[in-house]
Amino acid sequence: MSFANPAGLAALGAVFLVILLALLRVRERRREVAEIALWRDLRSVPAARIQRARALVDPLLLLQVACAAALALAVAQPAWRAQTERGQHIAVLLDASASMQAVSTDSATLFAQAVQVAVQQLDRLPAPNVSVVLVSSRPSVLVGPEPYGSSTRAVLHSSAPSWNGDADGDDILSALAALGGAEAFDRILWFGDRPPVSLPFAIEAVVLPREANLAITQFAVRERASGGVSAFVEVANETVEFQSLAVVVSDGSTRANVETLLEPGERGAVTAFFPSSRGSRFTASLAADDGFVADNVRYAAIDRSPPLSVRWIGEDNRFLRSALEAAAPLEFTDAAEADLTVVYDAALAQLPPRPALLVRAQLPGLVTESNASVSGFAASDVSHPLLEGVRPEEIYVEHLDRAEVALPHRVLLRVGDNPLLIEVADPEARHYVLLSDLTATNLPITVEFPILIRNLIELAVQRATPAPGDEALVGRILPLPASGDATAWGPAGDVDVLRIGDNELAILPEKPGFYGIAGPDGERVVAVNLDSCESTLSAPDMISEEPAGFAGAVTQPHWRSLGPGLAGAALALLLIESYVESSRRRRGGRGL
Repeated sequence: MSFANPAGLAALGAVFLVILLALLRVRERRREVAEIALWRDLRSVPAARIQRARALVDPLLLLQVACAAALALAVAQPAWRAQTERGQHIAVLLDASASMQAVSTDSATLFAQAVQVAVQQLDRLPAPNVSVVLVSSRPSVLVGPEPYGSSTRAVLHSSAPSWNGDADGDDILSALAALGGAEAFDRILWFGDRPPVSLPFAIEAVVLPREANLAITQFAVRERASGGVSAFVEVANETVEFQSLAVVVSDGSTRANVETLLEPGERGAVTAFFPSSRGSRFTASLAADDGFVADNVRYAAIDRSPPLSVRWIGEDNRFLRSALEAAAPLEFTDAAEADLTVVYDAALAQLPPRPALLVRAQLPGLVTESNASVSGFAASDVSHPLLEGVRPEEIYVEHLDRAEVALPHRVLLRVGDNPLLIEVADPEARHYVLLSDLTATNLPITVEFPILIRNLIELAVQRATPAPGDEALVGRILPLPASGDATAWGPAGDVDVLRIGDNELAILPEKPGFYGIAGPDGERVVAVNLDSCESTLSAPDMISEEPAGFAGAVTQPHWRSLGPGLAGAALALLLIESYVESSRRRRGGRGL
């Protein structure tokens, strides 16, 4: 025991003052009487001795002494040190991010396991006051401060994880601030599949075992100038074994299958190419049997570029037109500013100012001799992007007029020593000249022809490559650039459009998939995905057999003050003394 105010012990002097006053009053009550034998004999009578002892020890005096002592000790504020169980005010932080949907070997989700462990821990505590927060990138208070009981357990068991990403420190602090801040709790308990982020206060964590995982962590698509689409997929092997992963990429009508072999803990990238895709929504899926299937699918969207504008001069040719349409969406025009000019069996006074493909065209500086011709298979002496994927030996020319070219040029394909396909040197634009008529070759019936046309568009047409479409994460607000009113839809139907401020609009995606936004500026599609952090185990030792946890009831030293109790006792003794004194006076007895 110790005293918070040791100086208060000086008040114990009041006890001696009360005793002194009582002795003085007894002295005043003494009387001189005649000395007769009667008084001397009374001393030997037992009853008289008892009466004299009672007179010396007066109950009222004892009450007064006790009252004075209690008041003096109350002023000194005594306290004694005791061991008490802490944890009466508890904050339970439940990880409700998407990774908690993962299923373990017993077919229970990690979230269900976390709830079960939390209930078991709370049941071991002595009737705590509990607050429960579902923690993710958008935290929410599930249970406010309330006594722990059956209703709290029912709410916990009926809760579910979200599709959101992990919470950061600010997310947790803002959630606790709504409950009075971290200082309002004796204990803060965390239940999740990875340790919590660094926080400026003490926290006790239960980390549940995380199953091995296979995932698509990144997915992007990009449109090529020819109209085709390239898809890039990153996959992760979060297991302890080699994995052969099969990825399927789809644009809604066409599928591409690619495979890769990954070492344990390795990430790898695969590429799929859609040469004639016209789609704007793409899906990448992983054929894997693991506990967390939500990250086996990712979505991507692109805003398709406008059609390729083509200016056609000369005779029509259905073979060339078909090859162009297979390579890119077309829009024919007479404008000189077209993306590509096609000249077929026609004469030109000068080269077009924009990229051009000339097939058997008459051009200044290009002289052909119709009375001298060659035939045979094509060959190439150069490495050029236009010939990527093209096998010259597969191209046969039945009739090719000999030609002399005075223009600065580069021969890309030849038959014998006669040029078949040349690139005219022009710093302003790329021009390609095919000196043979298509009907005099086997090009229209070979796979080399559409490849050649696709490569030509990629090289010659200098259109800006469309940027990848918008991508958003589940649980993060997606601002809308549309002015005025807008409507939105998602995987589950219509989506509420939120108004932020006076003129800004936004939506809040709650699950992965494609979302459409329609407004005065048109409609666009946005791909919404899981946060890729949900797919990755934070450390190799996260894969464990038993969850790490904490003891249920924890004791800590605690000082209990006796001052208020002593003050109350002194008041009670004073009231009793007053009652006894008044009773004696009514009976005619004597007081002190």
